[in-house]
Amino acid sequence: MSKDPPSKNETLEALNFILSVITEHDKDFNKLVSELTSISRRLEERGELRSRFGRIENKIDNLQNAVNNLLKSLSTSLQ
Repeated sequence: MSKDPPSKNETLEALNFILSVITEHDKDFNKLVSELTSISRRLEERGELRSRFGRIENKIDNLQNAVNNLLKSLSTSLQ
């Protein structure tokens, strides 16, 4: 039971099929890389926003503390 070697045509068809599959995988891979890049950029932007909001929250806390201290000071001076 010896097998005949594949013909040139069969070999080319197999190579074309493999190339087609690899090309499709490459397209899918490029699409995934693009999506991951986009997600990464959005996460970076959110991190920057989180940092900015954190600084704003600190300033608001400091302002609230200053107002509370002022109110305490005023209330004790009025008594």
